[in-house]
Amino acid sequence: MEQTKKYYSEINIARGIAVLLVLLGHSFPDAQTGFIYPGAWWVFDVMYAFHMALFFMLSGFVTGEKVYAGDGVWKTELLKKCQRLLVPYLVYSLITMVLKVFMNDYANNPFRISDLWKIFIGKNPNGGLWYLWTLFMIFVIVFALSKLIKKWNDTKKTFFLLSFGVACYLVYRFLPTGFLNNIFRYMLFYNVGIVCFRYYDKLKNRFKLWLALPALIMVFVLECPFLPIGKPEYFVTAMLGSYAILAFAVLVSRNESGKLFGFFDFAGNYSYDIYVLSYFVQVPIRVVFWSMLGMNYWIIVALMLICGFVVPVLVSKYIIRKNGILRKLFIGDWSRTEKRKVRE
Repeated sequence: MEQTKKYYSEINIARGIAVLLVLLGHSFPDAQTGFIYPGAWWVFDVMYAFHMALFFMLSGFVTGEKVYAGDGVWKTELLKKCQRLLVPYLVYSLITMVLKVFMNDYANNPFRISDLWKIFIGKNPNGGLWYLWTLFMIFVIVFALSKLIKKWNDTKKTFFLLSFGVACYLVYRFLPTGFLNNIFRYMLFYNVGIVCFRYYDKLKNRFKLWLALPALIMVFVLECPFLPIGKPEYFVTAMLGSYAILAFAVLVSRNESGKLFGFFDFAGNYSYDIYVLSYFVQVPIRVVFWSMLGMNYWIIVALMLICGFVVPVLVSKYIIRKNGILRKLFIGDWSRTEKRKVRE
């Protein structure tokens, strides 16, 4: 029987915050065609300065125990990851391709049948799905490495994981890697999450709100399009922003009866569902109310943000999670119980 993992409420809260940042980043209707308002452009750049790195850190965190132990059977672990990540990836890819065939005139990234093969290398007509493919590939690589270093002590494992992550990031920065680009880019953050798990008892008390606020302010300053400072290094903003969110999550987790805890923990429990389903809510809103009707910009942003959260939750809670087949296909949940805590 698999041992029950310890539940870290602050990690789930951070995941809830992260998915809200994703929704906000996807809520600007002109993000891919050129921003009308500089303020929207600024917020967009800030969101993309760290929120995906944070996702990979959190995913690395919840696999940290397995990586340091070096246990787990290849067949079992790969099957779990295929079920959790690749099955929804392929299902949503197919749905998106069908929809884009009929709506290509309104798509920011039109789909061509000749590009079908690209979904197998992470190039997807549904932009957000790259994360599932990349996370799967990173897990496979790290899991293989954990077998190779199984007999090392934890200090050596830590040094190796961080060094390997840094090496991958340097490859991303200075060498063309094509469809492997995101693997090299986010490997470091995934491994940072693994290391954070190992030393979390010591690190947790170092997440201070009085340090988090300056860190977040620094991200806003570095990403400000009105300052002649140039584009900051992604690693810098990713670490600053992730620290700020984790510190806030630790603070919120201390009051389990509070409203903030309840909301962000709820968002964390539905973060996967929101991430994969929100595309099919936000894109129609953009097409109908922005491209066709030309409604007020900020009303559309609010609609895309609110509906991108509410609709996926309702659909998942009352339809997908109620049916075993739908749970497997659409959120990669192959367990026999509906209740779950932190998942990769």
